[in-house]
Amino acid sequence: MTDDESRKREEFNTKYLPCFTEYFSQAQMEKKIISYVYLIEELHKLEITSNESTYKHVLSKKVLLTSKNAKNLCRSGVQFKHMKNVILKMFNVDFSKEDYENKKKDVFKGRSLSDLEDQIPSFTDKTFEESLPFHYLNEKGINALKEVVWLLNGVLPKIEYSPTLLSVASLLLLFLSKEETYEVLRNIIESDQNLNELNKLRWHFRYTLIENVKLDLSIKTCILDLSKDNTGNHFKLIEDMGLPMYDLVKDMRETFFLDYVNFLGIVKFLPFFLLEGVKGIYRIIY
Repeated sequence: MTDDESRKREEFNTKYLPCFTEYFSQAQMEKKIISYVYLIEELHKLEITSNESTYKHVLSKKVLLTSKNAKNLCRSGVQFKHMKNVILKMFNVDFSKEDYENKKKDVFKGRSLSDLEDQIPSFTDKTFEESLPFHYLNEKGINALKEVVWLLNGVLPKIEYSPTLLSVASLLLLFLSKEETYEVLRNIIESDQNLNELNKLRWHFRYTLIENVKLDLSIKTCILDLSKDNTGNHFKLIEDMGLPMYDLVKDMRETFFLDYVNFLGIVKFLPFFLLEGVKGIYRIIY
C-alpha cells in the first residue's frame, strides 16, 4: 500500500467509518472499491454537491416523499453522516426498543436464531445463504439480518416471493440499527400493499413470483424500446454471448445490483430507491 493510499485509508477510518453501524464490514467494502484514494475523492465530491443547510432544510420537512429538495438530494447522493437521519425521516420512523423486543418474543417464542438456522426466511425458493448476494455485513450484521427477516416474516406473513428485500435490508443495516431497519421495511411493505395499480412505480418490492416476473419483463421491454436507436447493438452482443436479456435484468434486480455495482455506487442508489421506488431500478439498469 502506497503512502497516499495509507493516508486516505486513515482518513476514511477517522471521518467516515463512524457513520456506519457495528454491522458494517470494512473488509467486504474493500473488495468493491478501486482504492481508498478514489473513494475519498468521490466522497469529497459528494460533500460539495450538498451542504449542511440543504440537509437542515430537507430534514425540517414534515413529508419527504413529496419534497422536491429531498428528491434532488437523494438523486445526487446522500452523505454518509446524514444517511441514517434522511432514511428515518423519509418513513417517519417512530418506535421503541421495547415494542421491538415484545414483537420478537411473540414471533420467536423463546427460540434462538441458532434453533431456527435452517428456517430463516429468504423470500425466495432458495435458502437464506443461497439468496444473499454480495453484502457489506460482518458476522454480527448477518445475524441481525436473519433476525429482521424472521421478524418481518412473522409479522407480515403474506410475503411469498421478494428476493430484493433481503439485499435492501442488508444495506439498511449499514446505517440503521436492527430495530430501525425492521421499522423501515415494515413501513415500506405496508405502504406497498396499499398502493393501487396507478402508483406501481412507487412500489419498492413485489411479493409474489408472478408479480416479480411481470416486473422483470416490463423492465426488459422498456429498456429495449428506449435503446433501439442507441444501445440496441450492445444488447444483441449480450444475447450473442449466451446471456438472455431477461436473465440479466432478473439477476441485477433481484440482487439489487450488489454483484454489479461498486460500494459507493450502491450506497448512493439506496436513498434514491427508498424515496422513489422501483422506477429507480428501471433507470439504473438502463
